[in-house]
Amino acid sequence: MGHEALESLCISGTKKCFKFYLFNPLEQYRDFTAEELLNETFFRQWLNEPDAETNQLWNQFLLDYPEKQKTVLTARAMFKALRLSQAEPSTEQGSLMWKKIRAQTGGEIAGAGRRTPPVFNFMRIGRWVAAASVILLIGLTGWLWIKPVLDRGGNTYAEQTKGSDIPLTQQENTEGRPREILLPDGSQVLLYPSGKLSYQTRFSGEARTVYLSGKARFKVVKDDRKPFLVYANNLVTQVVGTSFTVDSPSATALATVMVESGKVKVFTLESYEKQATGNEAAMATLTPNQKVTYDPVQARLTRGFVEDPALLNVPEKYPDFYFENTEVARVFETLEDSYGVTIRYDSSTIQDCSVTAPLGNEPLFRKLDIICQTIGATYEVWGTEIVVTGPGCGL
Repeated sequence: MGHEALESLCISGTKKCFKFYLFNPLEQYRDFTAEELLNETFFRQWLNEPDAETNQLWNQFLLDYPEKQKTVLTARAMFKALRLSQAEPSTEQGSLMWKKIRAQTGGEIAGAGRRTPPVFNFMRIGRWVAAASVILLIGLTGWLWIKPVLDRGGNTYAEQTKGSDIPLTQQENTEGRPREILLPDGSQVLLYPSGKLSYQTRFSGEARTVYLSGKARFKVVKDDRKPFLVYANNLVTQVVGTSFTVDSPSATALATVMVESGKVKVFTLESYEKQATGNEAAMATLTPNQKVTYDPVQARLTRGFVEDPALLNVPEKYPDFYFENTEVARVFETLEDSYGVTIRYDSSTIQDCSVTAPLGNEPLFRKLDIICQTIGATYEVWGTEIVVTGPGCGL
C-alpha cells in the first residue's frame, strides 16, 4: 500500500527525479470496517513499526475522517490481542463475544448492511475460526487493553464539569452551524455543532477556566495576570492571549489543538496536574501554523503543521512570491519568515541552485513542490520541520 499513490517526475535533460503524492494515500480506507483494516498490510506495518511518516499519515486520516476513530481503535485492539494469543474458540463462543463487543463499542464493528469483509488471512487459519478468535480476543485481551483508556477517571467533560467547585454556565450547540459565544472577559468562542462549553459566569481566582467537549475556535483577550485554560477531556490548553482551535470529541477520540496566532502550551491532563504539584510536566509549545495531536491509546502528544499553513507575514522584497533567478537559500528564508516554519537543508548542495517562478497565492506546500521540482529535490515534513534533500544543482 502507498506505492500506487506515488508518482515519479524527472527534470528534462537531467537525472534528477522526485516522488510526490497524487492523493491522500489512506483515502481508500474511509469505508473500511475494523476487520478489513486489520487485513491490510500497510495498517499492520504501521502498528508493528510506526515511524514519523506513517504516524503523520494515520493521524491525518483520523482528522479527515473523525467518524473512523472507533474503527481504528478497535482494529488496534484486535491486532494487539492477536499478537498476545492464538486461542481458537468455538463458533458459538465467538458469536456470544461478538454480541458483547458490539454492545460495548456501540455496534460499529459489525458494520450492519455493509459488504462482507475479505477473507482474513493474517494468521493463515480458516475464515470462521479466525473470526471467532478475533471476536473472543477483542472481548478479553483487546477490551482489557482499551478499557484503561475509557476508565481514566476525571478525563471526561462530564466528570470535569461535575467536579468544579464553582457554578458553571453551559452552552450547547444543537444547531447545524457554528455558534458564537462571548465569555465574561470579552474572549470570543466559535462553538461548532454538537459542541458543549462550560465556564464561570464571572472569572474569579487566578485563571480563566473553561471546559470543552467537541470543537471550538477561541480568540482570547490578553491578560498576563490571569492565564486562560481550556480543559478538553484529556487535554489542557494554556494561553495568555491568542487565537487557536481545540477539537476533542471525547476522552477516547483523537484530539487536536491548532494555533493561528500567539503561543500556546498544551498538556495532557495528567501532566498538567503534575505541574500543579511542582513536578516537571511534559507539554507541547505551539506557535502559529502548528498543531498537536493527542492519541488517547498511547497517551502521547505529537507536534506537526496544520494542513494548510496560513500566510503570517507578507514578504517585503517578494510581496507576490515572484522569484527571478533567486538563490534557493533566499527563497527558503522567505518562506520561513512568511509562514513561521523551519526549513532544513544542506547549504553545500544547493549553493549553485536558483529559481525563477511566480509562486503567487499557491499554498505553502505547493510552493515547496514547485521549488523542489525545479531543483530536483524532495522534501519531507518531520514534526514541525521541513527537511529538503537532493543531489544539488551542480551535477
